[in-house]
Amino acid sequence: MLWILGGAAAFGLFVLYDVNSVVWKKKAIRSFFTLGSILLLITTGICLLFQFGHSRISRNSAALVYLIPGAASLALMVYSLFFALPFSETYVRVSEKGVVCDRGMYALCRHPGVLWFCLTYLFLALAWGTVTVWAMGIIYSLMNVGYVVLQDRWTFPRTFEDYEGYRKRVPFLIPTAGSMKRAWETRR
Repeated sequence: MLWILGGAAAFGLFVLYDVNSVVWKKKAIRSFFTLGSILLLITTGICLLFQFGHSRISRNSAALVYLIPGAASLALMVYSLFFALPFSETYVRVSEKGVVCDRGMYALCRHPGVLWFCLTYLFLALAWGTVTVWAMGIIYSLMNVGYVVLQDRWTFPRTFEDYEGYRKRVPFLIPTAGSMKRAWETRR
């Protein structure tokens, strides 16, 4: 159950990163998002490694098919968090309010990384098929939803200009037909 502590620590680093971006603005804390991401990746990897002997993949190589959409979801999550947004404006600059990105992936929903995160863990759970990996996916996904609720209600209104207008134009987590159309039309 060490993976629960690792996940909680990772999301704790994410929250500290957000609080820092609004309140403290300390340069040393700006790396906490990256550190939290690395910790979550390591914790997930260790959990998957220890569960491999009990996994569906170790007994039936056909379960590998779940890793294809899982890898695609992971790629979309990385793209959403690190490439669909201007990196320096999103993760480095903390001195002034940023401008909301409301095109491409961020026209789909306000937190597209959560969609891809949940799908990544869903496909890992389907591939491994163990209670532990299912629990990890569910718990981490719930932590992520809690984290983006904090961002949506507290952090982003304080760090982005016209975030309230963005909230009115773009759905929170679940894309609509209109938001999918706009995301497609405004993609890079």
